Amino acid sequence: MNITDLESIGRSKFAFYRIKFTIFLLLQISSIMVTILIFFHLTKHRTFIKAPQKHGLFILLIINSVQLVFDIPLSRNFYVSGYVNPPVASHCIWWTFFEYIIYVSSEYLLAIISLQRHIFIFHQHILRKRWICHLLHHLPLLFCIIYPTVFYIYAILLYPCNNTQWDFSSRVCGFANCYLMYGSFLGSFDLVMNNGVPVAIDILANTVLIARVFLQKRRVQQLSRWRQQRRMLRQLLSVSALYLVGWTPFLLVYIINVLVDPAFLNYVQQNYFSDLIYIIYFFFPWVWLGFFPELTRRIVRKCCRQRTDNAIDNNVSEEQSSQLCKKSELSHDETEASNDHRSKKHKKAGSLDDIESETIRKNKLGEVHRKIEEMNALMRDDENADIGKITGVLENLRKIISEYQETLKIKVREIEQCKKPLSTEYMTLIEKITQLLRHEYADQSVERIDKLSADVELFKQQIVTLKTANKFLRHGRDGCGYRYRYITKNHPCCKCDENVKEK
Repeated sequence: MNITDLESIGRSKFAFYRIKFTIFLLLQISSIMVTILIFFHLTKHRTFIKAPQKHGLFILLIINSVQLVFDIPLSRNFYVSGYVNPPVASHCIWWTFFEYIIYVSSEYLLAIISLQRHIFIFHQHILRKRWICHLLHHLPLLFCIIYPTVFYIYAILLYPCNNTQWDFSSRVCGFANCYLMYGSFLGSFDLVMNNGVPVAIDILANTVLIARVFLQKRRVQQLSRWRQQRRMLRQLLSVSALYLVGWTPFLLVYIINVLVDPAFLNYVQQNYFSDLIYIIYFFFPWVWLGFFPELTRRIVRKCCRQRTDNAIDNNVSEEQSSQLCKKSELSHDETEASNDHRSKKHKKAGSLDDIESETIRKNKLGEVHRKIEEMNALMRDDENADIGKITGVLENLRKIISEYQETLKIKVREIEQCKKPLSTEYMTLIEKITQLLRHEYADQSVERIDKLSADVELFKQQIVTLKTANKFLRHGRDGCGYRYRYITKNHPCCKCDENVKEK
């Protein structure tokens, strides 16, 4: 191989690195922007991360943010210069130390999240005891951070090594840590326990979880419970699929290199599969964005609105230019143009009525949707709200309202007698009304929407009455003791024993 061949190989390698640098830069910028948007959204919706089933995913988001901000720029710097900069052993030690901790912590967290999903879906009642919650929920998450840190402090920082084995022409210094090259037991332990076991647990736990969820769906036949389980399952599977796509090719080739052939797909492993892991950290914020459908719809709506505004501006400018160009040509056809204009005007007058009725229909439907949002706000404010207790969806909104009137009367009588607080039946109605609005009343007439609006307004007032009564019952010692602190004496739901004194 002569000098010209070496120069051509060097130029092609440098061009390949420049392509990687461009891809990394674009994906990193978009991922960081989405991550900032998610954190900003979470500051306004803190109840989302307070749920126990979201703790592991939130820790994964933090680790992913650290990877995007601190670790990926090191790889980008390598693709710009073509070598590790600065080419010193300490740089390689700390680079591998932080990268390995992020990798293994993410893998173990995903495995623990997959196992804990079984508890949250099928055995959530056992977490009501504090010590069991600490043992089965908080301690495993803490283990996922502490164990990789302690292991790599010994394997990378404290393991005896002369630091002459680093390859500064390869990314992450060729992954040439002493414990991987010279410590056969420690390297095998790292491969099996820190990479193979978490991926195997993740695959096995997700497979069993899917089977259990579908079997329970056939046995229980509760639509609302199935929706909640499906949402939790979809969140887990989206994250797990992303990690499996990034890690499976690298681990399979690495196992073959260790057990069978050290040269098997060595070039592909070093230049492609090792970079495929970064797909996890580039696309994980986008997966998290899918956890907020309202935020996603808002972003899509703004983008579509911006496109339509730009299209309107372009059409206006084109029309103005065409009018200026054709102004002289239309002078001799003025009579014919006026006749055409009159005929078009008559056609427009006929279509204006349809446009006006469509606008009225949309405005009416928008009012109903706003009332539904108010009821959803009432639902979110309830401390005893349990979406898992919602059962079934009726077919017609009128049938729902009429059938529920008797239940409302029974609830009012129970509150008047101070027997028990308001349960979560009103949440069922809110979900049913919302679904029916989206699927059955989208194309109805203005009269039906007016009737629907009146029914929703009446039902919302009943919810407010019951929630107010429920509030003083929930805070009272015997259901009647503190009622005057929340409701006036003239309230229809406050007809308990009048001899009970205010406390």
